[in-house]
Amino acid sequence: MAENNLKQYIDEFFNDLELYDDYTNGHNYKDLLHASVIRFLDFENTYTAYDIYENFFMIYQITDEDKSEEKNNPSTQVSQSNTLLNLVNMMKDYEDNTGDLIEKQRDHFIHSVNVFVLGLAIYSQNSKYQEEFEDYILRSPYKKYYRINGELSREEFLYRWGIASLFHDIGYPVEIIGKQLAKFVNDGSQSISSKYKVNTAINFKNFNELNSIVKIDPNFPEIYRNDFPETNFIDLYKPTDIMAHQIFTDLFVDNDINAFDHFDKLSGDLKKLIDNIGNFVDYMAENGFIDHGYFSSIFVMNSYAALMQKYYSDKEKEKYAYFFYPVGNSATSILLHNYYRGTLNRYESKSNEFNLDSLKPSQNPLAFMLILCDELQEWNRRPIGIKDKKKNHVNDIKIDISNDKLNVEYILKNSSLGLGFSEDKESLIEKLLDIETIFENGLNVDIKTDLDVNVQLDEIPLFENEAPKILLRNIEEIARASHKRYNEIEVAKGNPEVLYDEMDASKKLSSVRQAKSYPHKLNLIGCEIVPLSDPRPEHKLTENEVNILAIVEHDDWCEEKMNTGWISPDDALNEGLITEDIYNELMKANEEGFTSNIKNKYEDKEKGIFVHANLVSYDDLNEDSKEKDRRPIREIPLILKEVENNPLKIVHTNLRRLSFQMHENYREFSQDEDVLKFEDLPFDTKYSNFKQTHLISKLLSQLDYKIVPINAPGEAISKFNEKEIDYLAKNEHNSWYLRRLNQGYVYGEEREGMRNPRLKPWDELKPNYKRLNKKTFTDLPKICKGVDLKIVKD
Repeated sequence: MAENNLKQYIDEFFNDLELYDDYTNGHNYKDLLHASVIRFLDFENTYTAYDIYENFFMIYQITDEDKSEEKNNPSTQVSQSNTLLNLVNMMKDYEDNTGDLIEKQRDHFIHSVNVFVLGLAIYSQNSKYQEEFEDYILRSPYKKYYRINGELSREEFLYRWGIASLFHDIGYPVEIIGKQLAKFVNDGSQSISSKYKVNTAINFKNFNELNSIVKIDPNFPEIYRNDFPETNFIDLYKPTDIMAHQIFTDLFVDNDINAFDHFDKLSGDLKKLIDNIGNFVDYMAENGFIDHGYFSSIFVMNSYAALMQKYYSDKEKEKYAYFFYPVGNSATSILLHNYYRGTLNRYESKSNEFNLDSLKPSQNPLAFMLILCDELQEWNRRPIGIKDKKKNHVNDIKIDISNDKLNVEYILKNSSLGLGFSEDKESLIEKLLDIETIFENGLNVDIKTDLDVNVQLDEIPLFENEAPKILLRNIEEIARASHKRYNEIEVAKGNPEVLYDEMDASKKLSSVRQAKSYPHKLNLIGCEIVPLSDPRPEHKLTENEVNILAIVEHDDWCEEKMNTGWISPDDALNEGLITEDIYNELMKANEEGFTSNIKNKYEDKEKGIFVHANLVSYDDLNEDSKEKDRRPIREIPLILKEVENNPLKIVHTNLRRLSFQMHENYREFSQDEDVLKFEDLPFDTKYSNFKQTHLISKLLSQLDYKIVPINAPGEAISKFNEKEIDYLAKNEHNSWYLRRLNQGYVYGEEREGMRNPRLKPWDELKPNYKRLNKKTFTDLPKICKGVDLKIVKD
């Protein structure tokens, strides 16, 4: 991306940024986030985009840790499902898997990251916007904003903007479903007759259930009611009421008057807003459209409110200000990014109910920035919908930002956007926003078309990643401990020591990547990370487990390298980037007997060519290189124990314990001498058992049961009825049968090698084998109890 010049602006933003957790608690979060953004700009794909989501939402994850106490309250919590990242992943999955079923849709996963980056760039270059944002914060009742030496810190903008920009499209799956419904009905009816003109809409039977904050702490709204007495008349457990009030306060109330003193005069506007936003879902249904920003804002409000009540209810109530002000501001801005255009603005709204002029940055600077960046972000938006795939798209951007001007140049490769695109874009933004308040010379949009017969658009690789299950403070400590161990080994070899804090941020990212992968790798063998004080016995990694996980580590390393500009020797040779002599020299690094005088990588920075000899399959590595993958796995237990303030260890997950107990139960009941003990099973069979146990959980959920810890709420069931046992046994067996067939197993009268006498569909299975399967589910409640679990009605 040679044209994209955002990096210089991003560097300036982060150079002037200090994070509270860094200077107070000794972290390096700023460097990690900065490096993630730069890497995204260098290699824009879903892998690097996800890294930004992950790092931002882990830095600001709501946990039991009190970050204001300067390490005075060490937390024993090691991991927690990140609800916010789960929502982002759901949006991405819906988008990736449904695009071909709708007419018009473009990427929103990478788009949201680009919106985030563009907002940081504009903030860093425009002091007028900075002043408007600061004034907005300072005139609010909220006084817990991030500050340095008593002055507002730009971290306050980073925090609010990160939530608003990265979350503004998470409600898009609702719109996708609506578009799918419309396409299916229209295509189906049109296939019968072109005379059909069918309008579709999504309706909610109980929308108020979604439009409500979970009530955990009855004192939750107290802090906000004290600041705004007029909110005694509205429901502060209702996200749309909260956002309606904030829009009312921002856009309808003069900053110089007290809203409560003039409530009778102003209440009409507030009531109109509350009714309009609260019933907006019905308006959308009646008019045949879906505003995904509306649902995004509600999901944000509900998610943060639940998390904050969970962790702050036993602490001072003032902490709820973090919800009602920063999060409320971010969520309201998400709502406004479409709602302002469609409902409030006099120029674009189809309704004449409010007729507001262009939004001023002083009214809501965050919403102003979100509307601006969302409208401008056109480059590298992957087409997903059927019609969008046929359209031309912007490939890159060149942008000039200052206190006086905002010049945007869209760059296309071998295509155009048609007449009037620039003018239409400028006109729309100027109707929605009072742009000249911060850019005296206004907005200028140009289009540049590059004609190059050799240019092909890179396919954006898809990357599937689970939400992290381990908190960032622990990941950072693990990365430090791992690097410390690495240093000890290197110093023993006579190499110089390189301290973790002295490494550049990109190398720290690599260490953090490895640390982030620990939970996933350990989960493959049925293990998890817990505090050293956990009563469960520590699991000692076997050499077989080390070898298996070393392969996964090598694959992770290859993925990181190949998504950050490196290429394998084979690909480099095939693409003519290196000569055969260089290729042969590189491949020597994978031969046994490799010595340090043989280079294992080739770099031509001028041409942007980076080739690494180890970007091959694990089997093609020599023993020395394989050991580099085994060593960090073998040392995980030692590294975890060296984490300062909160030593950790590896234990068996409940899933593994349950798998073990079920297998042993089966072995005992079958009295089959050929069935090995669980710990003697090959790794692939153990892993297959873990997956089968997971399947059983899913089968139970289909019958409205779930497996929970024994001390969780709910009465444990003691048995299943016969119909339930038949259902569970049949489905579990048929799943096992299909998986075994795919693995190459065949039916045989006797168990031998890849032959198995049970390899028949359930309906063809011998009665004695059916009894064995049923016995598993007959005994399952008792087996669960033996590993501190229970089955409850969901």
